[in-house]
Amino acid sequence: WLTHKHKPSDDAANSGGIVVERNMHVKVEMTEKRDNQPPLSDLVDYRVLAVNTKNYNKWYLCDHGRQAWSKTIGHKKVRVLLQMITYDHFKQKWRVCDPSEGTKWAKTESYYVLVDAGDIHEVVGKLSEA
Repeated sequence: WLTHKHKPSDDAANSGGIVVERNMHVKVEMTEKRDNQPPLSDLVDYRVLAVNTKNYNKWYLCDHGRQAWSKTIGHKKVRVLLQMITYDHFKQKWRVCDPSEGTKWAKTESYYVLVDAGDIHEVVGKLSEA
């Protein structure tokens, strides 16, 4: 009798309905420093693997598995684990990027990244499993 009724969150409505969750396609600007060459900077496609939130100075997986997102989301509140993806023109779908194939990214640290949600440049949409 002293509990609050759970009200639907207005976070998604305030952010224009954009939500970050598992298997979402997002774009992040990456910069990689190279020896004896200028740094490589580009907008890279990633797939969301996990959404983490901070509570009492500890990081946990997000309870709902999703988080409202906007370009003005604050840093250091939500972190997202990402995996690099590429578009396969033959199969006409997105696939996981394989480091052994050799791409313009020399360091394998670029294939899996943990970034603040504020570092996400754009949320493209949900990736299909098939």
